[in-house]
Amino acid sequence: MVKVAVLDSAVDIFSSIFENANVYICDEFSSGRDEFENKHGTAVCEVIGQNIKGNDRIEFVIFPIFDENGEADPEDIIAALNYIDNIGDFQIVNMSMGFLDGTYEKEMDQICCSLRRKGTILVASFSNTGEMTYPACLDSVIGVDISNKIDIKDSYIFNKEGCVNIIFPDKQYSISFGKENIYLVRGTSFAAAELTGKIISYLLREIDASYEKLMEYLSQRAVKKIGNLYEKDCIKPEFEFGKIGLFPYCKETVSIVQSKEFLHYKLVGIYDYKYSSHIGEIIENPYDCSKFIVESEKNIPWNEIETLIVAYTAENNNLIKKIFYTTIHEAIEKGIRIYSFDDITKIYNNKQVWCPIINNDFLPKTQEGKLWYINKPVIGILGTRSRQGKFTTQIRFVRALQERSYDVGWISTEPAGYLFGADYVFAYGYHSTVQLNTEEYTIAINKMLHDMSKTKDINVIGLQGSVLHLNTGNINQLSIKQHALLFGAYTDVVILCVNITDDEILIESIINYLCACFGVLVIGILIYPMVYIESLSGNFEEIVATSQQLELKIKKLEEKFKCYIFVMNDQNISSLVDIIIDELSGE
Repeated sequence: MVKVAVLDSAVDIFSSIFENANVYICDEFSSGRDEFENKHGTAVCEVIGQNIKGNDRIEFVIFPIFDENGEADPEDIIAALNYIDNIGDFQIVNMSMGFLDGTYEKEMDQICCSLRRKGTILVASFSNTGEMTYPACLDSVIGVDISNKIDIKDSYIFNKEGCVNIIFPDKQYSISFGKENIYLVRGTSFAAAELTGKIISYLLREIDASYEKLMEYLSQRAVKKIGNLYEKDCIKPEFEFGKIGLFPYCKETVSIVQSKEFLHYKLVGIYDYKYSSHIGEIIENPYDCSKFIVESEKNIPWNEIETLIVAYTAENNNLIKKIFYTTIHEAIEKGIRIYSFDDITKIYNNKQVWCPIINNDFLPKTQEGKLWYINKPVIGILGTRSRQGKFTTQIRFVRALQERSYDVGWISTEPAGYLFGADYVFAYGYHSTVQLNTEEYTIAINKMLHDMSKTKDINVIGLQGSVLHLNTGNINQLSIKQHALLFGAYTDVVILCVNITDDEILIESIINYLCACFGVLVIGILIYPMVYIESLSGNFEEIVATSQQLELKIKKLEEKFKCYIFVMNDQNISSLVDIIIDELSGE
């Protein structure tokens, strides 16, 4: 006898489809549901039976947990599974339903793992709309999906690991409900029922078969098998940085010096090519008034640093290139670790050299395009263009949240993010080390946020450049990548960084775009207090905006937009953090 739990709607127990079978309705879950439509549960049981020869050795126990809208509450699913776990003698559970809310992931996973350890086989369907749903996505559950890319009607694709384990063709099932008329139905619910029927048929022949033998049986009968979920799960630095030196002088390394008090590692110094005009220049940290003098690469104190942070290579000057690679080679010879913002791993392929490369090895192989629902708040720090302090804002924002005892997840799109405690670096900007297409951008960011949300209270992500493109004359100027990242991020609120020279039309367009496309609230605007003036040589000179300029800009923005307007500084960022916490808390 195989005992099967069916979590679904109520069923017509007098239907001829249950002829010779033992059918029971679990009374604990039937109260108040008798009047609900019972066709879905009956149809699911009929599909299960179509794959079995004879019902006399099957016991169906129906858990009618669907409401009048044909939906199941996560708490009802968990309650039913707990009941089954306590009874302890079910061989298989069929769940032709699911839900999006990851809030219940931990509780659902615990009960499903408990059942799996006791030998109960769990089968669940994903949603017909292609979303990532629970409990089908859990490791302890056989998740069933459908696809119109499978030509062989009676076969399926098999994957033992990952979220989607069985993929059936998107086909029609003939249902009679035990009567003369024939109805055609389709969807993941019935694909899951088909698999449950196949498993019951197998268990009737191999009653003592292990779960591993069942997986082998299903694998052997698949038209196609898919490999591991991930080939490479870790994309974080494989070593601790320790004491660091910065090389060469550039916007990124200067920014690191200016944010030194937030570094997770001790900064020894900043170095540049011996021919550089920056040699001898003093870089001052505005917060602790510490000063660093830019020194020649010849003066790098190799005995004092453990990791050399190597920023971007010079592309056009052969002499500079030679110095660059000579310096790296010398560091490696002396046992110094290299963290490079550029991909130099093809030149230096050893464990001392690391850069934040993200490629297809990181992507899940069997999600069929499904995206995780992010069950923890996501704060987006976006901008109207480049060079407006977005990375600095992220650093300070994360620190302010941590000071309020929040465990913060952070995805940095600047390669320096790991130096400041970022959980992931997705460096898709200048000299990108992201080797993915834009569709894969969405999947990768979504996976990172999902993984962080398992342990973090709140997440922060920043974007490069402008949310909206400023011209359409070149595909490289379009905000395609930003668009892809936002689809994967599910941001709840956004801080928009603007320049003092940005006109209100651009800002309004971005706010409307974020609302219309992603349904996200721009809760505050931060005005970058610097003005960039471009010289004839193409370089930018940074000038501090006057108080009059800032006051005028604030006034204009307050007249136009119904959100908080601040000048970008530590005090105002702290105030904005409190505002966001209140907003997310519903206060």
